Amino acid sequence: MNFLSKLDQFVTSVVSWLINKVSFVLVALAGILTIISVPISFLEYNEGFADLDILETSLIALFFIMVWRFVKVSRTVKLSYWSAIKRLFIILALGFLFAFFIEASFLLMQLYSQGNLSTAFYEQQAEWIGFFDAALLVVLLYGLVPKNSENLQVNTEATEIESPEPVMPKDDTPSGVNPV
Repeated sequence: MNFLSKLDQFVTSVVSWLINKVSFVLVALAGILTIISVPISFLEYNEGFADLDILETSLIALFFIMVWRFVKVSRTVKLSYWSAIKRLFIILALGFLFAFFIEASFLLMQLYSQGNLSTAFYEQQAEWIGFFDAALLVVLLYGLVPKNSENLQVNTEATEIESPEPVMPKDDTPSGVNPV
């Protein structure tokens, strides 16, 4: 190998490592943003929890219950904390981006049909948009929990698997004696 091919391999590995780390940091930031923004999005009038109705309070509680369930099930199937957090952030980031795509598509359709969009229109729809975001993330967290089949663990304490052949009873007659 000459110097240029070694340099090319080194630069390729460094760039690949950087892309991997930067993409993880961006996904992690989107996941953290989602975890913070879902409960805060319901606190819209700076009045704290006194302004929340039962639906908003239950969605906030359900969101945190689903995050806790996700981490608990991830630990049950033997994922490390980092891989569980990474998977959680990826799911939250992709769900957040999917929700924004749906909302932007809806607003774009409204723009084409009306010709203009005012902030009053968006303020009228803000409650439904917040509900849609929270409900979508709760459904994603519930449905995309890691399963045992994803991480096949070898169970060393498993019981013996019985043979499908029938077990014949032992003969109690002494050897060499014909029972007939």
